[in-house]
Amino acid sequence: MAARCSSTRDDFAPEPATPAPSPTESSSATADPVRPTHALTIEAASDRVLVTSNEEDCGCSVLWRYDGETWERLHDFTEEYVDRLAMAPDGRSGWAAAGGGRIWTTGDGGETWKQAVMTGEEPGEHSYLLAATGDPAWPAWAVDAIAGTMWRFDGDRFASVSSDEIGAAQDLIQVGDALVVTPRPEGEGNVTSVPRVTRDGGRTWSELPFPCSGENSLMPAGTAVFSLCRADEAAATVYRSTDLSSWQEFGSVQGHLNDRVALTDDAILLRGERETLLTEAGAQKVDTGLSEGAEVWDAARVGDTLYLAPGGEVLASTDGGRTWEPSPSVQQ
Repeated sequence: MAARCSSTRDDFAPEPATPAPSPTESSSATADPVRPTHALTIEAASDRVLVTSNEEDCGCSVLWRYDGETWERLHDFTEEYVDRLAMAPDGRSGWAAAGGGRIWTTGDGGETWKQAVMTGEEPGEHSYLLAATGDPAWPAWAVDAIAGTMWRFDGDRFASVSSDEIGAAQDLIQVGDALVVTPRPEGEGNVTSVPRVTRDGGRTWSELPFPCSGENSLMPAGTAVFSLCRADEAAATVYRSTDLSSWQEFGSVQGHLNDRVALTDDAILLRGERETLLTEAGAQKVDTGLSEGAEVWDAARVGDTLYLAPGGEVLASTDGGRTWEPSPSVQQ
């Protein structure tokens, strides 16, 4: 088991002159979980998985790392809900954010973190969404879902960036080598806007209109993105875009839907009156073991294994999403 004293914190406490003694096994074993218990977000980091989880033993968010066998407690964030995480393709550079507006950055795969500098940030409430691009010039972007501002990370700090085409932004996702920003809808009663796509760090933008009116959510998975139409009706239709310029119908599912998450470029999990795995081969009933009211917050893929972060224990699937079970942990 990874003892809490081995993880780092971001509260800027001074280092002790000599290492503090480790807690006894009896006190540590009863206080510390050995894997995430309230998973908030999940992200692939090279050949491993990183998860932030709200843990009751510290009243904080804990960053965990999983190698396929063992969960390791890496870092304790002082914020209670660090529910945004983005990692670069190298698995070392990464960014994390809490709903309260703080962003942290790491360069060693999540073992140590420092608070990111937001150049020109206005006073007030902020809530940043993150995307890691793999672009050496601008390795990360952020969108403030409250203020509608966009930000780019230059390797040292975040600086605001504006675009007349986008105006105020409300969402941000990474799809392959492209960044997709969804502007805020304009006009009274309007809930749909036209997402914009850039592949050159924001110098040029193209449009990716939603396949149906009334929809304002995109679900990224690798190099494809999904959109769901008529989720609150008896039959919902799923569309997929692989070129980020047009949509193709991917499939349909019966029953009202209240939750969905893209698993791969060719698979999406839909949850409502029943759970359905929709692939190019069609719809298949599945059972994740989650309660009807449970919400899947995030998903990730490492190799042939899929992972879900449902606000509880992390679930894993090795057969493309057909069966799920809690990710095993070898206690240290």
